[in-house]
Amino acid sequence: MRNAKYIISAALAAALSLANSSSADELNKQITLDKDVATAQRDVNRQSLSPVVALPEITPKNLAFSDRSLMAKFSSSIARLDAATYANRLLDGHARGYVTAGYFPLFNANLAAGYQFIDNSRTKFNAYFNYDGTDYDRDNLNVKRHHASVFAQASHRINPRLELFGNANAIFDTFNYPSVANVDDQNARQYVANVGIRSLENDLRPFAYNVRFKYNGVNFTKPIPWPGNDAKPIAENKFSLIGGVSARVDEHAMVGIDAKAVFTRYTGDEYSDDVIGHFAEITDKNRFKVLINPYVNYSKGNVSAHVGFEFKAALKPSAKIYFAPDVDLQYRVTDGFGVSARIGGGEIVNALDRVLPIDIYASPNNVYANGHSPLDALLSVNIGPFCGASLSLFGGYTIANDILTTSSDAFVIEAAGEAPEAFPIGVSRLRTIDMKGYRVGVSAAYSYGDLVEASASFQMAPQRVDRGYYPWLDHARRVVEASVNVNPIEKLSVGAKYTLRTGRASYMTALGNEYKVGLGNVNSLDLGATYRLNDRLRFHATVENITNRHWDILFGVPAPGITGLVGATYIFR
Repeated sequence: MRNAKYIISAALAAALSLANSSSADELNKQITLDKDVATAQRDVNRQSLSPVVALPEITPKNLAFSDRSLMAKFSSSIARLDAATYANRLLDGHARGYVTAGYFPLFNANLAAGYQFIDNSRTKFNAYFNYDGTDYDRDNLNVKRHHASVFAQASHRINPRLELFGNANAIFDTFNYPSVANVDDQNARQYVANVGIRSLENDLRPFAYNVRFKYNGVNFTKPIPWPGNDAKPIAENKFSLIGGVSARVDEHAMVGIDAKAVFTRYTGDEYSDDVIGHFAEITDKNRFKVLINPYVNYSKGNVSAHVGFEFKAALKPSAKIYFAPDVDLQYRVTDGFGVSARIGGGEIVNALDRVLPIDIYASPNNVYANGHSPLDALLSVNIGPFCGASLSLFGGYTIANDILTTSSDAFVIEAAGEAPEAFPIGVSRLRTIDMKGYRVGVSAAYSYGDLVEASASFQMAPQRVDRGYYPWLDHARRVVEASVNVNPIEKLSVGAKYTLRTGRASYMTALGNEYKVGLGNVNSLDLGATYRLNDRLRFHATVENITNRHWDILFGVPAPGITGLVGATYIFR
């Protein structure tokens, strides 16, 4: 039985093996399938990975008014060449201070220094010192003058809208009268102080105001060098209250008003000259006046305008009322062509603080009534700049009443049949007259990057005792000025300046007649150079009047011959 089971099992295994072999043969047959495949294209939306910045719409706005233009009034027009005329005291905004010194024989010296002691977002305090001295012989006369000044200013911002400010200046002059022998040197002192508060305008609060108190004090220490004169020299003390308010109407217009009240007190002895007869005797030592100046400012596109007027009321010693226009118009036709017009006038203060900068040799006993200009008009046509060049044509007309003009102090000798001769006695006088006249001129300028800067101008005006351009106290007929500055290398600057003033004269009244006294033509060529060793140290040299021409600053006061300065400047960073 057991054997039979083995036989049956073997037979079944063989049968299964044959069956599997037959199925494998069938599965290994090659089968070909034909199928059509349709390609479908998908739409793809690609998301950008670059950022997109959405800017709001920009509304153009004009800058609001922060100040208004004012006509500059000349403090001196006699064209005296100062002891130091170089312009390298100007510092960049990164400098904290400077010290400069120069010397040129035979004796011309300068020493100046300044420093910003406090300079932060709220408080600023600066102080400066300057000394100029000169001593020279010319035309058998000795001329010497020592001038020193100390100036300090400070400001403190209380909040973003309000600021306190103040400054003080003391000026000391010692000089001689060249044409007068055996006379001690004269001393003049000036003191100026301002203190006030002002608001700072911004977009949120367009209203601004300012108010300040000002003191001016001037005095001479000795009487004039005139035989028999033992009078005390006049001293002047002036107290002023000055203020103004302004309000912006819109982004184009602003209105405002300025006001000033001035009280002047003179001390010293009264004195009049019966010999020559043109001293101004003081009849009242107290003076009081009020000035009011309303105005409107407007600016839009190519047009800007300042329109106002000045009202002056002199209340003491006698009541007088004056009006004068205050108009400044500018129109830019294109980027390279524009016209401007200035119609002004107003008060001309004939006080000692104005006399001294004009004529240090004026008699200290001269005191004058205040002058007034009813009209001072100037029209200008401006062309350029084109490729660095620009041109300006201008002309104007002025009228002034009771203004100061030079008057020579001299003895006049008239011989029969001969021209009168004038001999200086050493003290100049300033007298008040009425004057009117035109002024015309042309100026041009050119610059080529930082390499070359050049400018030239020509002006002319009539010349008579009562005809001319009143700020020119030397009564010049023609004025030519030209200058050029070149930077051949980065650290070196070289410049030249030429000045010509022809027809200069002084007028005087003596023996019942009016005399014209020539002052000579200013004809000066000046050269200068500055070398910047580094950002702290620089050296400078100037030579003035290298042609050694002769002329008088005032009658009896000759200008120096060849002079200049050689020195160095150190800048604190």
